[in-house]
Amino acid sequence: MIRSRQLAAALITLAAAFAPLQAAGGAVPQAGSSTAAMALFPLEDLSAAAAPVEAVEQHWRAALEARGFQVLPAPVVEAFLQRHRVRWTGGISKDLGKSLQEETGAAGVLIASIDLYDARDVPRFALTARLVSAGEDPRILWMDTASGAGDEAPGVLGLGLVFDIEVIADRVIDHLAGSLVARTESEGNRLETPKPARKRRPRSFFRSPEGAEAWKAATRTAVLPFANATTSPRAGGIVTLQILRALVNGTDLEVIEPGVVREALLQSRLIQEEGLSVPQASLLRVLLGADLALFGEVTEYVEDGPEGFEPAVDFSVRGIDTARGQVIWSSISQERGFEGAVFFGAGRIVTAHRLTSEMSEALVATLEGSRGAR
Repeated sequence: MIRSRQLAAALITLAAAFAPLQAAGGAVPQAGSSTAAMALFPLEDLSAAAAPVEAVEQHWRAALEARGFQVLPAPVVEAFLQRHRVRWTGGISKDLGKSLQEETGAAGVLIASIDLYDARDVPRFALTARLVSAGEDPRILWMDTASGAGDEAPGVLGLGLVFDIEVIADRVIDHLAGSLVARTESEGNRLETPKPARKRRPRSFFRSPEGAEAWKAATRTAVLPFANATTSPRAGGIVTLQILRALVNGTDLEVIEPGVVREALLQSRLIQEEGLSVPQASLLRVLLGADLALFGEVTEYVEDGPEGFEPAVDFSVRGIDTARGQVIWSSISQERGFEGAVFFGAGRIVTAHRLTSEMSEALVATLEGSRGAR
């Protein structure tokens, strides 16, 4: 309830700050303006192929402005990032959030990543974004993801195939911009999310006797970067973001902003390739006030390739109760994109990104179901 009230207040403030611009004289505010706006951080490229980041960012900015959001001019944000020597734009720390608010007047920052970009014969595109409040206590106010592929709905005789990645990108970006509008208009009420498919639930799930109690009592959780044991260099980052999004939208936990988590890990030198040990995870209770710490490993992440080659995703997750210093649950999720497909490809998932998204939602639904009512 405390988290709900805090987010409601923040979203009401942001909704007012990001009110649609008037047709006349609705200029985007400059740095130091009394009218707050969003800062749009440069997009992080997590795709296997080099994506046209600047072009996608311009498209994303245009979609936001078309819906009336006030976005700080790119040169203002670039100058800020240069002053503070910021090279990683996948999150925001407490110090950086405070400086951003003081120096630019921004009320929040939009952080996004291109998770999939493939402009070949049958194009694929995916984007994940979140809105984080500015100031010395960055909080995730909204998070969503969207993906599209030219062959996800081929239909009879292939009449539904799409061969232009611009069409796919338009759909994905428009969906996210519309989702953000709906969130700012909700005044803090969580938006309804589709019920995850039961078939995407973890293949293996273990919970200790104390697990349900710890999950039920928790109010604040940290998601640590997942280890990556695949041939896809950024699979760990993609799965981490999808688990984060599922927690933000599927629970009433306060999910700590990844930039704040990263800052704590770097300062305490807790980042290890093999993952975090239980004693180290317990330190997160002191460093971040986290009741729970989630981390895991991605062992397979294969996007759709040649004909007959289907997407495949395998990952494991562990949850630690930082008060007890114990692993309270663990899970293994393994899925293939064509499982359950019927005639004309119906029910087929053609990208590992969408498969990961559904698997993450199903995992969180399993966790919520295992604890009973909060």
